[in-house]
Amino acid sequence: MEWPVIVIAAVCAVTAIAVAYMVDVRTSDERKRILSSAPDRPGLPGQTPAYVTGDEVRDAARPVPDSSPDLDSLLLEAVSFPCGWASPDFADPVSKRAVLESPVVLVAESVQYMADLVPVIQAAQNEGTGLVVAAGEIAADVAATLAMNALSGRLACVCVITEDCESLAKAAGASVVPAADLRSGYVPDTVFGHCDLWVSGPDRTWVL
Repeated sequence: MEWPVIVIAAVCAVTAIAVAYMVDVRTSDERKRILSSAPDRPGLPGQTPAYVTGDEVRDAARPVPDSSPDLDSLLLEAVSFPCGWASPDFADPVSKRAVLESPVVLVAESVQYMADLVPVIQAAQNEGTGLVVAAGEIAADVAATLAMNALSGRLACVCVITEDCESLAKAAGASVVPAADLRSGYVPDTVFGHCDLWVSGPDRTWVL
């Protein structure tokens, strides 16, 4: 009588392990799907924006941002802040500046996930303009993904890390988006800022 019991117990154990493995795989796949697609958020478009990954832009050419000959003189009269781009990949390699004309400006407390920027990227794409993401903290992988999109020419953008979100938001006519709102997808158009010209260097940003 002992052997049948042992066999049945062994079969049950193997079955339980197999089921747990399948559930774990499905959970992992679902997590990846959610992070790589547009969240299901009422009132927001469901189309995933066309941002790219590192493998797609390894050999991409660096776009050179437009700048006028008298840009330096314009910057002398512009409002400036002691913060710069999060990565040199956002900037022209010669001038070391990232220059965006009439960009959509998002100022947030913190940006931790690329998926949270889906509605923000869509807003910039809908307006046919560039995107500024400024925050007190920006996750390294988020900044790297946006930098690779800038390098590939898929999205004109720049990330700026600032200790004074309020002042930067005020200069661009934006509202500081709480981290919880950004994570939940509550990013109405009214929180975005706009300016004629945004210029970010290694350690200083100008808003015109």
